[in-house]
Amino acid sequence: MTHGKCFGQLKGKCSSIEKGHFKVNTYKHVTQTQIHTLTRQINKMQTKCIKQRKQ
Repeated sequence: MTHGKCFGQLKGKCSSIEKGHFKVNTYKHVTQTQIHTLTRQINKMQTKCIKQRKQ
């Protein structure tokens, strides 16, 4: 599963994720399903990052 590798690169990058620097479609080898999954994971991570910051 290639998107696991891509998603692994996101760990600890709250600020860049929140700014939307991470573009899933830059990974040419990722399928539409994986892009959909990644986008959901990124959105979840953004939410988590924002919640952590507010605490």
